[in-house]
Amino acid sequence: MTLFACGLVLAGLLLTVVAQLDRTEEPAPPPTPDVTELLAPTPLTPEDRRAGRRFDQTRFDLPAEGWIQISGPTGELAQQYRFDRLDPDPPSHGAGWLHMTRPELEVYLETGRVVTLRGASAFGYAPNQAVESGTLTGDVEIRLYEETAGARLDPDVDEPSLVVRTPEASFDNILGEVRCDGAIAMESPHGEFVGRQLKLLLNDQEDVIELLRLEQIDFIRLAAAPVSEPEPARDATPAVNATSARGSSPPPRAVTAASSGNDAAGVSNAPADARVASPPAAATDPETYYRLILHDDVEILQSAADGDRGARGDTLTIYFTMATEGMGMVAAGVTPVAPAFVPLPSVPFLAVSSALAASGASSPTALAPPPAVGDTRITCGGGMTMVPVSRREAALPSPRDGRVELSGAPVRIDDTALDATATCGQLHYHTLTGMIELIGDASFPLHLATAELDAEGSRLQLTASEGRGVFVDAGVMRFGNAASDADPETLSITWRDGVDLVFAPAGENGGLGALRQATFRGDVDARGRLLRESEDTTDALPPSTLHSDQVAVFLRPGATASDRAGLERLVADGAVAVVDADRRMWMDHLDVAFRGPGDDEEQDQVETLLARGNVQLGLADGRWVLADELTADAEGRHVTLTGSDVRLVHGVHVIDQTHRITIDETAERFVVDGRGRLRRFDRVVAGEAASGPLERTLFDHVPDAGEELRVTWTEGVEVASRAPAEGERRFRRANVRGNVTALSPEIKLTHADTLAIDFTDEPDAGSRIEQIEATGDVRLRSAGEPGRMRSDHLLVTLTESVDEATVPTRMVARGDVEIADDTQTMWANAVTVTFRPRPAETAADDRPDTPPADDTPDAFASARVAVETITAESEVQLALAGGERVIARMLVADQDKQQAALYGPDLVVLGEQYVLDRVDRLDLDRRTGRYRINGGGRFRNFATPTTVPGDAGPIPRPQRDEPPALIAEWTRSALYIEEADGRGSLTLGGNVQADSRPTDLELSTVRGDEVTLLFGPAAGDDDTAATQELARLQARGAAELESRRWRSIGATDAPRVFHIKGPEIDYDQRTLEGFVRGAGELLIRDEWSGADGDGGFATKGTTLLRWRDRLEMTRLVDEHFEVAMDGDVTCLSRGLDGSASTLTGQRLQAMVVRSRVEADGGGSGLDLGGSMELERLYGDGGIYVRTPERDVTCDVFDYNVGTGLAEVRATPGRMVSVLSADAGEPLRHERVLWNMRTDTITIFRGAGVGVP
Repeated sequence: MTLFACGLVLAGLLLTVVAQLDRTEEPAPPPTPDVTELLAPTPLTPEDRRAGRRFDQTRFDLPAEGWIQISGPTGELAQQYRFDRLDPDPPSHGAGWLHMTRPELEVYLETGRVVTLRGASAFGYAPNQAVESGTLTGDVEIRLYEETAGARLDPDVDEPSLVVRTPEASFDNILGEVRCDGAIAMESPHGEFVGRQLKLLLNDQEDVIELLRLEQIDFIRLAAAPVSEPEPARDATPAVNATSARGSSPPPRAVTAASSGNDAAGVSNAPADARVASPPAAATDPETYYRLILHDDVEILQSAADGDRGARGDTLTIYFTMATEGMGMVAAGVTPVAPAFVPLPSVPFLAVSSALAASGASSPTALAPPPAVGDTRITCGGGMTMVPVSRREAALPSPRDGRVELSGAPVRIDDTALDATATCGQLHYHTLTGMIELIGDASFPLHLATAELDAEGSRLQLTASEGRGVFVDAGVMRFGNAASDADPETLSITWRDGVDLVFAPAGENGGLGALRQATFRGDVDARGRLLRESEDTTDALPPSTLHSDQVAVFLRPGATASDRAGLERLVADGAVAVVDADRRMWMDHLDVAFRGPGDDEEQDQVETLLARGNVQLGLADGRWVLADELTADAEGRHVTLTGSDVRLVHGVHVIDQTHRITIDETAERFVVDGRGRLRRFDRVVAGEAASGPLERTLFDHVPDAGEELRVTWTEGVEVASRAPAEGERRFRRANVRGNVTALSPEIKLTHADTLAIDFTDEPDAGSRIEQIEATGDVRLRSAGEPGRMRSDHLLVTLTESVDEATVPTRMVARGDVEIADDTQTMWANAVTVTFRPRPAETAADDRPDTPPADDTPDAFASARVAVETITAESEVQLALAGGERVIARMLVADQDKQQAALYGPDLVVLGEQYVLDRVDRLDLDRRTGRYRINGGGRFRNFATPTTVPGDAGPIPRPQRDEPPALIAEWTRSALYIEEADGRGSLTLGGNVQADSRPTDLELSTVRGDEVTLLFGPAAGDDDTAATQELARLQARGAAELESRRWRSIGATDAPRVFHIKGPEIDYDQRTLEGFVRGAGELLIRDEWSGADGDGGFATKGTTLLRWRDRLEMTRLVDEHFEVAMDGDVTCLSRGLDGSASTLTGQRLQAMVVRSRVEADGGGSGLDLGGSMELERLYGDGGIYVRTPERDVTCDVFDYNVGTGLAEVRATPGRMVSVLSADAGEPLRHERVLWNMRTDTITIFRGAGVGVP
C-alpha cells in the first residue's frame, strides 16, 4: 500500500515545474529511491537564472567560424549562436522582428552546464535588442549537457542529460508566458514524458508559477535505471576532427571584450573555463503553496520481475511548496526575460521542459507503451493543472510537508507480486511524516486482502518511517488461505477497541514492509485450529476457540518472495480458555508459536506453546495433567509440566511425587526431573472425563489394580511407551538416573549412575528386555566363565536363546573399559564384543549347577554364549600372558582364530628389553607366535631389561632415557617370529637402517631393503633364559654394514671406517664373520697418524676393495680374519702422503685384524668388529699393480704390510712385467721381490738386474 502511494506522490511531482538543473545550497545526501521514484535533473540555481537574464547587458560579435558570441560582464563567454540565414524586419511581421533559418544557440551557465537549442526557423520580436516574444518552429529540440570538466562541448559526441522535443514553442517575455500547442516530449536517462498543449505562466517579480496546464498527458514512464550511461568527460584538448552539425567545429568559449552597456558588444579570447559572475538573485519564497491535479482515471502501474503493482483512482491532488521534502521541488524562480539579440526562449522554456521531463525518454512516438521490468507508467484520462493556493487551502502544517490525495469510486490498489489488494473511498499520503491513510465510508468501506490476511475496518493509518499502523475502532481480521470464518483452516479474530500494527523494514526501496505484528484489544475472540497437531487432523473436526482480554498475533515472511506469509506467534492474556476436539485447557496466560515458511502443508501449525497460571489439561483419551506451568513444542510432541505437585497418568503407568514432567502430545514419552516414582500396573489406568479442574489426590491410590513393577530414583527418569492396536500400553524404553540398581531374571546390574532399558515390541513377548544401557561406574557380573568388566558406559543387546532365556548378542563398553579373563587383561576407551550362541547340548553341559559367586570375573560370557569377536578402540592396552604390553589405538580380535590386529598410529609393543613403536598396524597370531607389521616402524633393543607391569592397569607410553643398544627403522613391513627357548627373528623391510653404539666411540650401522635380526639367549644363559641378545643379522637389497670409531670423545679428526656393501650380506654378530653374495665393495679408512703410514698399500690411509662375485670374511684365530674376494677384484689404496696404488685381479685375499669392542651395555647392540687393519694382501689370476713409480703385471701378488715387501711371481711359462716411470721398456722376470716402502726391486731368475 505504501509503495503505491509513493508512486502517486512521485507521479504528481513529475508533472510539476520542479526539475532542478543545479543547486548552490548544501547538497542533500544521495537518495535511496523506491522503484517508483522519479530521478530528476538538479534544479536551476539563482546563478543559472542570472546567467540567462543578463543577456540584455552583453555585447556580441561574429567571428570567422560563423558563431555570434555574447560575453558576460567580466568578459567570459555566456552564449553563442548561429544560423543559416538572418532576415531583419521580415515582411510578415514588421519592424523589430527577426527571422532566422536553422538557428542554433548554446547557453553556458556559470554552474558549468550547457544548454543548446535548435529548430528549423524562429521569429523573435526584439525592438531593443532584448527578445520580448517569439516562436520557434520545426523540429524544435532543446538539450541540456552536464559539465565536461573544462572540455569543449561537442554536440555530436557528448550525450545530453535532458532532451525536449516539440513541433513549435512560443513565448512572451512581457507576459511571462510559454506555450507549446502541439505535442511535447521530454527524455532523459531516467524515463520519458509525452503530452500535448502546454501553457505556462510565470511571475518574474515573485518567482512564482502562476499556471501550469497540460491539456493532455499521453503517458509518463519512469525508468528503474538510466537508459544509457553518460559519456565520460572528454579531454580538454579539442579533437582535430570534431565537427558541428554544419561541418565545422564550434568556436572555443573565449571572449575578451567586457560589456559596458546594453549597446556594447565585443569578441575576445578569454580562457575557456571562465564562468559568468552575477549578483545574487532574490530567493524563492518558501511559503508559496501549490495544488497540482491529475484528472480522470488516474493510473499508476509499476512493472517488476515478480509482478506488477498499480493504483487507480478518479482524481489525484497534490499540495506542496518548493520546500516540500521528498517532492524533488525547485527552490528557484523562473523568469521570462530573455537576453538581447537571443532569438529563442531559452531559459524559461528550458525550465518548463526539464520540469515536465524530470525523467525524459528516447521515443515519444508510442502512446502509453507497457512499462518494462522495473519501470513505472503513469497515465490519466484528462490533463494536468497546477496553480498557487493559499496556505489555508493547502492545509499543510509546514512548508516542508506535502499531501497527496487519491479519491475514487473506489480507490483500488493492486500488487500482484504480493498478491495484495485494497479498496477504499480515499487514500491520503503525508510526505513529511510518510503516513498513509486508507479511509472507508458507507459506499466504499475499507477492505484489505493479502496472501496472508483479509481485514475489514473503517480507517487504517500507516506510517512507513515508523513501520507502524493502526486500525481505528472495531473490525475483523482473518489469517490463512481462506477469507471465511466458516473454514477451519482460517484463523479469524474479531476485536472491539482497535488493532496496533507493526511492519517489517522495507529495505532499499523504502515504504512499508510486510505485516509482522497485530495486537487486538478488547473482548477478543479467535477461531481456528490454533492447537492442531498435524495435517492429518480430520477436516470434519471443529476449529479451536480462544477467548481472552487481549491477543497479539505475530507474522513471519514466506521463504521466498512468492510464498505467502504465515503465523509466527500468538499471545493471549487474561482469563484464557481454549477448547477443541482433542483437549480442554484453562490458564491465565497463553503463548503459541507456529511453524515457519517452507512446506505449505506444515506452515501455521503449532511449534511451541506456553501456558501459565493454574494450568489443567484434559485429553480426549482420558489422560490428565495438572501443573502450574505447561510448555509444548512442535505439534505438542514435547510438553513440559512444572509445579509443586505435578501428576501424569499414562496407560498402565502412573508418575507422581515429582515437580517436573516432560511428555509428548501422544503420551508416548515422558521425563521426570528429580526424585519421583513410577508404578506399573496390570491394567490400564485412565483419567476420568471432566469439564473442570480435578482433585490432585485422585491418583494417590488406584483401586482394583495390581502393581507389577516399581522403579525409584534420586535424579530422574525418562520413559517411552507404545500403544499396540489391541491391549494395554507397554513400556518401550525406560531411562533412569541416580544410584540405579535393577534386578530382573534377565540381568543383574550391581551399580550404575544411569540405566536405560529397552523392551521388545513383539506382540507375544510381554515385557522382555532386548537392550540395556548403563552409564557411570558401571559394574556388571553374570553367570558363566570367570571374568569381570568395568566401564563408564555399557550397551548390551540381548535376544532369546534356544531355551527361551535372555542372552547377550553384542556388547559395547566405553570409557575406562577393563575386561579380564584368565589369560589376558585389556584396557580401552571403547570395546565392542560380539557373541555367538553355543549348541544347546554344549550349553546344557557347561551350565553351572549353582549361580557363580559374586567375585567370578566374567562380564559377558556364560554357558549359553561364547565370545566371537572383540573390537577395542582409543588407547588400547593389552597385557599378554608372556609379559608383553601392547599399546595401540584400536584392536580387532577373532577369538576362535586366536588372532588380533592392532592399529596405530604410533603403536607400541613393550618387552623386557625392547620397545617397538612408530607402527601403524600389528597383527598377532597367538597360535603361531608371529607378529606382523604392515608399514614402517622403529625397533629399539636395550642392554638392561625393564619391568613391565602385568594387570596393574594402563601405563603411560614408555619413555626410556637410556640410549638403546640397537635402534632399527624401516618403511614397509616387519615380521617377528617367536620361537622356543627365547629365540626369535625380526625381519624388517623397506629402507631399513639399524644403528648401534657399543661405546661412546663406536658406531655400527646396517642398511638394506630388508634386514633380518636373529636373537638368541644371552651368552652364558641356559636355553630357558628370558634375556635375549642379537646373534646374527642378514641384510638384502643394497645392503651395507659400516663401523666407525673415533679416537676420543669430541675429536675433530676423521674416524676409522670399516664399510662393506653388496646385494646380500650375512653377518654373525657373535663371531664377526660375514658373507657377501654378489658384487660389492669394502672400504677401510685409517687416517690416524702413526707408523706404517707410507708404502704402496699402507695401513694408514684409505683402501677400497671391489669384487664381482662374492666376499667371505672368516675368523682365523682370535682377532685375525681372512677376507676373500672373487671376480674382477680391484684394490685402490691412498696413503696419508697422498700416494695412490691400484691392484686388480681375479681373486684377492686380505688378512686383517679386527679388534672386538667391549660394549658398554653387554651384547644387546650391533658389533661389527670395530675398525679394520690390513696385515697382508694376496692376489692371484691376472694381477695388475700400479704405483706412482711402477706398473707391474704378474700372476701372483703377495704383499706383507708389516715388512713392506711384496713378492711378485708369474706362473710357469710366463714372465713378470715391471715398467718403471723413467724406463722406456719394461723388465721381464719370473719372480721379483718388491720393497714398496723404499720402492726397490730384486730380480730372481731373470735376464735383468736389481732395479733401484
